[in-house]
Amino acid sequence: MTNNMPDMLQTLQTLQARLDKLEELVAHQALALDDMSGELRLLHEAHSDLMRRHKALVSRLEAVEDTSSGGEGAPRYEKPPHY
Repeated sequence: MTNNMPDMLQTLQTLQARLDKLEELVAHQALALDDMSGELRLLHEAHSDLMRRHKALVSRLEAVEDTSSGGEGAPRYEKPPHY
């Protein structure tokens, strides 16, 4: 039984080293995930703002088209005469 002790000690040390590396990897990945989550939140906010602004601009453009086309009976888009 005494001959097995150095092997068991070596195995335990190897397992502890692997566990330490895995814990370090998980910690780094958790930080990276937090960073990406924050960036994704910022991108979502920017996207939402852009969509809101786009809708407002489309509404304004449609209002201008309606007032400049002479009423609802006029077509919204006409092909240029050179087609």
